[in-house]
Amino acid sequence: MNLTKLRYEIENIYSLPTIPPTLRKLIILIEDPNISVDELGEFILKDTSLTARVIRAANSPIYGFTAKITKVSQAIMMLGLNAIKGLLLGVTVFEYLPETIVGLWKHSRGCATSARIISEMTNNNNITEDVSVASLIHDIGKVALTLKYSNEYAKVISLSEQKQTYLTDEEMGIFGVTHADVGSWLIYRWNFPLSLVEAIKYHHQTANTKDLSKETCIVSLANEITKLVSYGYSGERFLHQIGETVFDSLMIDEDLMRQIFKEVVNTLKDDDL
Repeated sequence: MNLTKLRYEIENIYSLPTIPPTLRKLIILIEDPNISVDELGEFILKDTSLTARVIRAANSPIYGFTAKITKVSQAIMMLGLNAIKGLLLGVTVFEYLPETIVGLWKHSRGCATSARIISEMTNNNNITEDVSVASLIHDIGKVALTLKYSNEYAKVISLSEQKQTYLTDEEMGIFGVTHADVGSWLIYRWNFPLSLVEAIKYHHQTANTKDLSKETCIVSLANEITKLVSYGYSGERFLHQIGETVFDSLMIDEDLMRQIFKEVVNTLKDDDL
């Protein structure tokens, strides 16, 4: 498949006739590099269904707020621009995903929650918001490929199941790129920070990151932990190996890993979003 054409079609996915108006408007909005938090708030409040989904998600373990969020203005004030953009993408994009990968949104929420826990328990609180956002939308490339190339992506999943291989192996065989590459294209176009672009691009290949970035390490580890506890379904039947360099970078020893795992399990069991 021609990669230039593929990237162009993915980056302009909002032009598909099957894309609902709300999602199309959102994508056009967040592509504006000068978009403000207030403008996103106005967009949310115009749709009562979207308002309800945003408030519900803001009260989920993804963000770990102790006080209950009851208004969009509260969520906006506490989350910030990138988190609001990621949340909006999550509660809109994943809603329209065909039933190719049932459970992907739940898996993504679990990853965001796991990433928050990891960042807090490894004293990386300064990047908690970023890793939660990146983890929430780390698989958005799967959604984009499914929406644009539904038959081809169904084949990816089928081949992965038949051959007992990683999805990324079959994606490379059919598209010449992986969902991680595709996701990084999108969030780069959508003006997310480069650290998040890198975290999404390399969440299966942490060794390829610049200086083994902590953001990428946390997103990668959160993804595998969420798969391990079978929270949602990523479409992937196998765990990807986490290199020792990831644990070294985050200073996670065996005892801390057990504590993180326990906290993730206890937190996710209460998430009914």
